[in-house]
Amino acid sequence: MVVARPALRVVACDVRGLRESDLSSLVALVRPLAADVMVVAGGPWRIRARSRAAALADRFGLFHGAGGAASVGNLVLVSARVSVPETWAVQFPHVPGRRMRAAALARCVVPGGSFVVAATELAADGPPTAGERGASAAVLARVLSTVEEPVILVGNVAGTVLTRGRIDAADSILVGPEITVRARHSARRSVPTARLPIMTDLLLP
Repeated sequence: MVVARPALRVVACDVRGLRESDLSSLVALVRPLAADVMVVAGGPWRIRARSRAAALADRFGLFHGAGGAASVGNLVLVSARVSVPETWAVQFPHVPGRRMRAAALARCVVPGGSFVVAATELAADGPPTAGERGASAAVLARVLSTVEEPVILVGNVAGTVLTRGRIDAADSILVGPEITVRARHSARRSVPTARLPIMTDLLLP
């Protein structure tokens, strides 16, 4: 008997600095996508980070899975279909005078499969932050090398060690070779919004 592989819809977006009108437009665009996992960059992390992250997740029709203060605003949001038995954060070496940077990780389970989501935002590519970017990528790569489950990595990691052995599923969404990319989607601007989400449909092993 052939057992169907678990399907997964992953969405990624950036909410940093959005005005309320732009955030509301983004919410109106994302909610109908019915994401299983949504990675958010630029989320709350300073004051009441957990409650504000939960409120943001609720606006998207999802639940706060991981991320916030320790991950410097990188969030993993999940649908009711996804359980999150374990979360952790990886903080990168801080360069004085520059923003703190980190990654949020979540071990997730869906019926028939499990996986790990890693959400990060590295320093910009090129001088004067190239060294910082490379060092941060190396730290996260070492952490992910110890993960046994298939990995879904979301972030601006192009040109770093983090892309090695991973498939480009949709721009800033990369997956391990065990995961099949069913479709890459470009969101349609059906409502006015400053930023469009990125979306891909996956099949877990």
